[in-house]
Order: sequence, then structure tokens, then C-alpha cells
Amino acid sequence: MLSDDKHCEILAAGIRDKSSAMYDGFKLFVQLFSGIVGGSILLRLQYRDQMPSKFVELSDFLVVFVVVTGAIIIGDNFRSLWEYRETLSKSAGNRAGKPVIPRPDICWSGVTFFTMLGVMVLALIGFICFNPLQI
Repeated sequence: MLSDDKHCEILAAGIRDKSSAMYDGFKLFVQLFSGIVGGSILLRLQYRDQMPSKFVELSDFLVVFVVVTGAIIIGDNFRSLWEYRETLSKSAGNRAGKPVIPRPDICWSGVTFFTMLGVMVLALIGFICFNPLQI
């Protein structure tokens, strides 16, 4: 049988890994979004009037694609973390009438998730409104 300290160590490592995956998904979004913005700026500075108008639509599509894909990745990792915490709470049981591992609270657990999604949506709106490739 595992000691309480070892059990808590294992649980904390699992939660840390699942939380880290959510942050990695956001980092991927930032890297891809930065690449698209930087490439758009480079194209505008380098080719000015010789650039096909389809590049504006392509860059907008790519940004929407990156935001949607990033939101799916982050959302799935958040769902995984949430379900992991729910399962831990149920399987740990109760001691003295209180749950050993409390159930996750959507208000506190979701702050980071909803902040990431909000930043992604603001970045999408900002890029579409101020796309460097627009004439």
C-alpha cells in the first residue's frame, strides 16, 4: 500500500502533466500566430504592390485555422484535466464527511482556460482588422 505522501506525489505529477499540456497548446498557438504575422509583415515590406490579393484571404484563413486548432487542443487538454480531477475526487472517497480530494471548481479551474481562449479570439480579431497584407 502506498503512503499518503507518495499517493499525493503521484496525483500532483499527473495534474502537473495535464496542466502543462494545456500550456504547451497555447505556446504552439503563439508560435504559429507569430509566424503568420511576421510573414505577413515581411511580405508587405518586401513586395508592396506586386503581391496577389489572394494573400490577404490566405493569411486570414491561416489565422482562423490556427486559432480554431489551438482552441481545440487547449479545450481537449482542459477537458482531460477536468475529468482527471473528477475521477480522482470520486475514487479517493470521503474522510470525516469531507472529500479527500475536492471536486474541481469551474470558476477557479477555468480561469486560465478562458483567458487563453480570450487572448486567442482577440488576436484573431486584431489580425483580421489590421492584417498587414491589406492595401
